[in-house]
Amino acid sequence: MTTVSHLTRSAVVGIVLGGLAIPLAASEPVDQQNYAKVTFCNKSRDTVSVIVIHRHYYNSTLQMLNGWRQVAASECRSIGSFPRGSVWFYAKNSKGVEWKASDAFACVAPRPTERAIYENEKCVEGEARLGFFLRTMNAAEETVSISE
Repeated sequence: MTTVSHLTRSAVVGIVLGGLAIPLAASEPVDQQNYAKVTFCNKSRDTVSVIVIHRHYYNSTLQMLNGWRQVAASECRSIGSFPRGSVWFYAKNSKGVEWKASDAFACVAPRPTERAIYENEKCVEGEARLGFFLRTMNAAEETVSISE
């Protein structure tokens, strides 16, 4: 999702002719009050990589896997806006320290990822089944912190 002046459910698809944009499909506005802007605070001594499981849209049952985002040691960083409710996180540093749980699982590749996930999916070569920890996002802005 991209924030310009509002969140959109789908990007505007169109063509440009002579500098004039002609939309082929309009985007659908999303109610911002149903989304939480998430800040991830890394209180450890090393940069961490973070990946998130969240609902695709506020009223959706489809789950999305979205990552990896880098958060430097002793820093906080906005990692995106996600539908309020349950959001799951997994983080790791380059030394192999992990922040995980068994609240949710997903097959995760080491490369940047944004894809749908499905119950009981099988991991393919290059993916690992990782456990995520749950945080419930109820406010317009939420902070998730990790430490060693």
